[in-house]
Amino acid sequence: MDESVEANTLRDAVRNGDQGETDWGFINHVPQADLAPGSNWAAIFDPSDIDTSGLTPLGEFVTIHRGKSTGDVTFFCLTQDEVDEYGIPEKHLSRLIRQPKLVNGYDFREEDWEELRAAGEEVWLLDPDVLPGVRKSRADFEKQVLFNADSFPRNSDGEIPKIVSYLRDSVYRSNSLGATVIENRPYWYRPRRQNLPRVLVQDAGRDGFTFIALL
Repeated sequence: MDESVEANTLRDAVRNGDQGETDWGFINHVPQADLAPGSNWAAIFDPSDIDTSGLTPLGEFVTIHRGKSTGDVTFFCLTQDEVDEYGIPEKHLSRLIRQPKLVNGYDFREEDWEELRAAGEEVWLLDPDVLPGVRKSRADFEKQVLFNADSFPRNSDGEIPKIVSYLRDSVYRSNSLGATVIENRPYWYRPRRQNLPRVLVQDAGRDGFTFIALL
């Protein structure tokens, strides 16, 4: 569909348009009775002439996992400069491909990640193990920051660890980091973990899907 088409044109197409090609796209009428609540409607709205009924479902070849939920991704995804600024040790981080558009082609290698890091992209995901002395609930951690900062862990020089400083600053930067998501974790500051996949695909796309092999 032409993205420049006016809203009034779209509304008229929904109400009165004839099915078929137009100057700006394609009108496809679907009877409401054909819309099953438990089914994916995408194939109905964008029909294909190719019969796929005899194809083997993808799930019989591979195991499919949804990506990690991070809550406020701006906070949990860091550039190399941000990592260096806070001095966060690499043991508290996992490598990240932030967006599908950052990948060119159908494979992604070590040198591709290095190029993204050098270009200032967010290539690190905050991913620490349990931090002793840090409250596991975000709400409790906020209270710890505001009313009981002396309870923070400290190293032999009496300094708060770098990773804890980063978590502490999150309280001052944001009132919410996606409370529902992070409060359902074993502890709020680490996203859900899973085995590293060999193939990535975005969970949604306007122009189909691209499968990317991690090499």
